[in-house]
Formats: sequence, structure tokens, C-alpha cells
Amino acid sequence: LKREIFDYYIEIRKETYERELVKKCLNTLTKIRDSTEDKEAQIAELTEKCRLLKKYEMYGIDFDAKKYEDCMNLGKYWNKLLHKAKAKNNEIKGSITNFTKTTQDEVRVLNAKIDKLYDLYTKTGPSAVDTNLISGIDKLDYFRKEVDELNASKAQTVKMQKLFGMDVAYFPKLNEMDDEMKKLEPMYSFYAKMRGLIDELSRKQWDKFDTKELEDIKKMFKSKVKDFSKNDTLKNTLVFKKLEAAQIEFEKPLAIIEQLKSNQHFKDSHWERLLNMIDKPTEGINFSQITLQQVLNLNLSEYQEKVEEIMAAAHAEFSNKKSLTEIEEFWRNANFEVAEHKKGGFKVKVPEEIKAMLDDNLNSLQAIEGSKNAGPALKKEVREWMKNLVTVQDTIEEWIKVQTKWLYLEGIYIGNEDIRAQLSKETKTFEQHHKTFKNLNEKVSKNTNIYANCVLNNNTLSQLQNLSQALDKSQKSLTDYLNSKKKIFPRFYFISDEDLLSILGSSDVASIQPQLNKLFDNVKSLEFERGKVT
Repeated sequence: LKREIFDYYIEIRKETYERELVKKCLNTLTKIRDSTEDKEAQIAELTEKCRLLKKYEMYGIDFDAKKYEDCMNLGKYWNKLLHKAKAKNNEIKGSITNFTKTTQDEVRVLNAKIDKLYDLYTKTGPSAVDTNLISGIDKLDYFRKEVDELNASKAQTVKMQKLFGMDVAYFPKLNEMDDEMKKLEPMYSFYAKMRGLIDELSRKQWDKFDTKELEDIKKMFKSKVKDFSKNDTLKNTLVFKKLEAAQIEFEKPLAIIEQLKSNQHFKDSHWERLLNMIDKPTEGINFSQITLQQVLNLNLSEYQEKVEEIMAAAHAEFSNKKSLTEIEEFWRNANFEVAEHKKGGFKVKVPEEIKAMLDDNLNSLQAIEGSKNAGPALKKEVREWMKNLVTVQDTIEEWIKVQTKWLYLEGIYIGNEDIRAQLSKETKTFEQHHKTFKNLNEKVSKNTNIYANCVLNNNTLSQLQNLSQALDKSQKSLTDYLNSKKKIFPRFYFISDEDLLSILGSSDVASIQPQLNKLFDNVKSLEFERGKVT
């Protein structure tokens, strides 16, 4: 207690030529004044205890004379401090008058700052009509710092007013801004959190984010806005109405985004087509890395019909692509049938299924190629496969045609020795073509795949066409030969070339017997004897 009294004494003896020193001194004087009653009671109690100890000192109670003396002098020390405090108070009265004026000036300056900030706050602050929620976050932060600084100045000013015995000033505009921002802070704080979650998700690539993340944000947003609406103080603010509108606006594109995400057939190319349909720029957009934010910026909820049209097109394109894949798969695995023919040779057969599939697939490809739901890339593939199947069709038709000619002429040029002798030059020519076609059929017997023989081997069709022309020449040589015989014996015109060949190709004169009823009227048969005809 003695130490405390002496500390007070030291404080009030200090010089007070500055306002801060006066303020400190006044604080000390106030403490002395406010604690006088408690200190005097404490001193009286200690003094009484010391008297009792002194009284019973003779009975051997431990007693410190020095402490006794200090204790008995506490009242004197305190009275001396009160006297000095009164004198100090009289001493600084002049300074207080001057410093009171300074404080009044500071109050006016502070009010001017508050008025200026209040005017700016009402026009551009976080609750202003023209302030959106995004800029409002920064504005709330700015005005909060400004108001906190003014509140600190206000606290200092009020403290000075109380010290100098002045009427405490009231700062209603400052209090109004402070109170309103306290109301706005929970809503802006929540919106900043939502904005952060939305921005973080929006930076993800379209194919990397999960719609469940959007749904979770949607639920959180809606739930909190509902909570705010239950607070009458908050729900009547302009900021709440903006927050409520932001929540509704956030939900607008979600349904269409979920539809797009659930459409597994919606690819990068469809984004470009969609943007062209809704007249949005496509330059500089990497559609393989398009982000959710870029999609949100398109405001697709305003183009519901066009989005649905593109999604339907995507599904149709998938179906078309699937059909093309099935066609491609079929023809990469379709095979000729091969049958053995005369001494290790082979004949090629085309199953009826292949012929039917050719027509069906070409019709399907034409339908896909003409579809509005076929993109440029798909149409390019379709045209390529139309070309392939036309080549297959032409090759098969040519193959069967050549094989038919070959089988007919083979029996004449290869199987008939008399004809070979009479048409030796033509026979040699045919034998070359015969060998070429046999080799072609032999290759097919080793690899019966239609696509490999007709498309991958792009010489097959031209080879068959050349063979067809060559066989036609062989056929013409044979026809010319038969016509020469008909001119010698005109009745040969009454029978077919095949019947005539059966006669000419035999050294047995009796071979004419089956044709007699065609060559002569009323003649059924002839009897032949060497040297005469009966």
C-alpha cells in the first residue's frame, strides 16, 4: 500500500506541459479520487491491527518495529498525497482549459470525417442500390476499416472529454454505419464463402467436375438464404434481396447443366455448334478444355430449345456413329465362300446375306450422310465407307460376271481338245487369262475376307475388269469361229452355240444325233455306216 501511495505521488509530481502528460496526470488524479474511500478504510484497518500487535508485544508476539512505524504513517502519507493531488489539480486547470478547446476542435474534425464517410457510404457503400454483391464484399471490408479507425478516434475523444469534464459528444452517423455493417457482415461473409466455392468449382474443366458438387452448393445456398429470411432485421435489407436474387440466379442454369452432363454423347464438337447456334463467339476457345465458368457465362437457360436441339443431335449422332461402327465391324469380318473346282482350283461364292447387307448398308449410309444430325467428321467417315461399299459391290459384281464367263470358256478352251486344235492361238491367249483368274481365286481361298480382297487390295477391281474384257475377246473369237461354221451349213443357225460346240468339239459324227430334230423337220435320227448315210 505504501508503495502504491508513493507511485501515485511520483506520477502527479511530473511535468504537465503537453496534453498527453496532462491526460496521464488526470488519469492518475481520477484513480486517486475514485479509490479514496477504499484506501482510507484499508489504512484504518491496518492501523488498528498494528495497535493490537503493539499492545500484546510484551507477551512475546513477534513484532517488527519498522513495519509498525510505516503502518502508523500510512494515514499521513495518504493525506499528503491527497493534498498534493488537490494542488496538482489546481495547477493544471489552465492547461485543461486549453486542452478542452483542442478536444472540441478534434470533435469537429472527427464529425467532418464521419460526415464525409457517411455520404460516401450511403452512395457507394455495401448497402447502396448500385452496389452488387461481389463489389460489396470489398466495399464492406473498406468501410469496416474506415469505421473502425473512426471508432478508435471516437473512443479517444470521448475519453478526453470525460477527463476534461466535458459533455460527451454523440456520433449518430458513425453508430448508424457501424450498426448496419454488423447486420450486413453475416450475409456478405456467407456470400463470400459461396463465391469462393463457386469460383473454385467453376475453374474445373467441364469433364472433370461432378454435378453433385453443384447440387451441394445449391442446397447450402438455399438453406442459408432461408435462415436469413427468418430474421426480420435482415430480410428487409437491400443486401438480403440481392442475396436472394443471386441464389435464384445461381439455380437457373443448373438444370440444363445437369442435362448436358448426363448426356454422354455430348462431345467437344457440339460445344462449337451450340455457340454458333446461339451467336456466341468461338474464337480462342479450346473446346476440349472448356471450363464450367465458360459454360455458366453462356447463360444457357435463355436458350433451352437450342440446347435441347443440340443434345438431341448428339444422341442422334451417337446412334449414327454406332450404326457406322456396326457396318464397319461387319465388313471387316465378312467373308467369301470358296468351293473347290477341278484339280485344285477354286470357285468364289457370295452368300445371299452379303448381297442383302450391301444394299441395306448403302441405304443406311446414304441416310446418315443426308442427316442434319451428322457432323462434318462423321460425314467424312460415312462417305469413306460408302466409297468402300460401292467398291465392294462393284468388285463382287465384276467377280461373279468374270467367273461366269471363265467357267463357260474354260469348258471350251481347256476341256475340248478339238476346239483347242482348231483355235490354237485363241486357246493360248485364254490359257493366260485362265491362269490369272485361277491365281486370284486361290488367293481368296487363303484369305476369304471381303474387305481385304476388295478394298485393301485396290488392284482387284481393275484386274477383274481387265479380265472381263479379255474374256469377252475370247468369247468373240469363239463366236466368230461358230459363225464361220454356220455360214458353211446355215442349218446350224437353228441350234444354240452350246449345241453347235457339242457337235464341233466331237470327232464322233453321232454327236449330231441329239440336235437332228432342231436341224431338220421330221427327222428324229440317222443311222451312220462307214462310206454311206442311211
